[in-house]
Amino acid sequence: MNVDELRAELARYTYKPGWRLTIAPHTGFGAVLHVGYDAPDSRTPGETARIESRHVIDPWDAEHLAEFVAQALRQAEMHELAEWLRYDGVMVDDPHAERPKTSVWARW
Repeated sequence: MNVDELRAELARYTYKPGWRLTIAPHTGFGAVLHVGYDAPDSRTPGETARIESRHVIDPWDAEHLAEFVAQALRQAEMHELAEWLRYDGVMVDDPHAERPKTSVWARW
């Protein structure tokens, strides 16, 4: 699929209100899926953080766009879970902390 075909296919998907799913050309080859949303800032109460993640779509992924989009959304949701899960008010596992690649959060 080319970028225009991917955009047309992606336009058929919906997710939570306020979440943005877009596709842009990728320099060199393929395309990039952009996932964006505004979320309450977990570190600054009352503030909002604009979240954007990018996922390169290779030819295999283009043919399995539903799975690719679902995985990108899953990663975003798991990141938010890590941002907000607290024990006695303390973040259980900071998703922005440096960690070994074997950490469960390193996958998200």
